[in-house]
Amino acid sequence: AAVQVQPAAPSTSSGSGSSARLQLRCAASARSATKAFEATAPLSVVQVFAAAEFGHAEAPTLALTFPPYTVFEAPEQLSASLASLGLCPSATLRVVPPPSTFLAAEAGAEEAAQPTDAAPAEAGEPAAAPVA
Repeated sequence: AAVQVQPAAPSTSSGSGSSARLQLRCAASARSATKAFEATAPLSVVQVFAAAEFGHAEAPTLALTFPPYTVFEAPEQLSASLASLGLCPSATLRVVPPPSTFLAAEAGAEEAAQPTDAAPAEAGEPAAAPVA
């Protein structure tokens, strides 16, 4: 039996193809995730995926990890297609959690660092010498 091979679909005029394979690297946890998105999908879809994947309650900031080190924050960037932003056929994006995530993490670290039952030494008292 002969196997028929379908010709590949022609690429778009920009050469971006039909999908964008994006690697997302979380700046806070150093975790990474890779996913393919439609080239016509807006960047906001990637932002929503990154928030869910890395456990952010709010939308994180996305940035290119290579020149021209673009930070995607403007509404027109978030609504632009992945192809029009030059993210096709593949790219790596740094995922920076919103400031509220950092503030919550710092507050938790400060609470954990505070002694709970330790009795402070009295000022002026010498430290107890080790018994030999």
